[in-house]
Amino acid sequence: MSGPVTVLVPTHSHGATLGLSVRSALAQSVPDLDVIIVGDGASEETIDAANELVREDGRVRFLEFPKGERHGERSRHLALDGARGDVVCYLADDDLWLPDHVACMCELLQSADFAFGVRLMAHPSGEYEIERVDLAQPSVRERLLAGLNNASLSTVAHTMRAYRALPFGWRPAPPGVSPPWYMWQQFLADPDCRAITGTRLTSINFPDSWRMGWTTADRAREIAPAAARLSDPAFHYDLHRRALTSALSKWAHIDAHVHKVERYVDHLKEQIEALRHDAQRA
Repeated sequence: MSGPVTVLVPTHSHGATLGLSVRSALAQSVPDLDVIIVGDGASEETIDAANELVREDGRVRFLEFPKGERHGERSRHLALDGARGDVVCYLADDDLWLPDHVACMCELLQSADFAFGVRLMAHPSGEYEIERVDLAQPSVRERLLAGLNNASLSTVAHTMRAYRALPFGWRPAPPGVSPPWYMWQQFLADPDCRAITGTRLTSINFPDSWRMGWTTADRAREIAPAAARLSDPAFHYDLHRRALTSALSKWAHIDAHVHKVERYVDHLKEQIEALRHDAQRA
């Protein structure tokens, strides 16, 4: 794919973490980037952080919009109108990318229109949880269209061509519906959209729901140590080790649950057989 890769970074009031996130994008192994920070009625701290990034690196643009409906989805659409890339990657203003994230997403999109990466979620305890859904499976795609939300903003990418072909693009979601997921469903609803899921860990998600009541300064203090080690191979090894340990533990729990269900089914079969015997004797 020719031209730069567009990185869209929506932001509102995470000035303390914005620089950490965007600098992880600027450190990508793919240097030709069009980084667009989209301010949705951004706080003064966030505006200052965005302007500092613009001064630091000519690949960064800051588009400041008044506070929009929901999370400013219409502003994201306007930002993409002026995007330069053939590929669009998304980055939350409090997540991090490993240096090969953009390269991996571009590789996936060589044979697809829409891509999920593997979701690696960081617990406040320091542990990690891994989540992956295979978009190549029709049954998975159907479940996702039914409302199951398994993708953080920072793990999604698509071609600009596919975005231009959508019926709406970014728009405010109905109350109670995740705005990003409302967007992704437009891609998945198109039977001609080629969707794919990666297999490599290339980003770190710090879910808001696990950090209720935290200040942005608290979030920055948590993220900073990881941000400082994103290019360290030892850190990558540790991430993969922890993710694998988490996955094995999760699978063991599932196996135990399946075994418990199987035993219960066997017990029901025995009861049914006993009832059948009693009925025959009567």
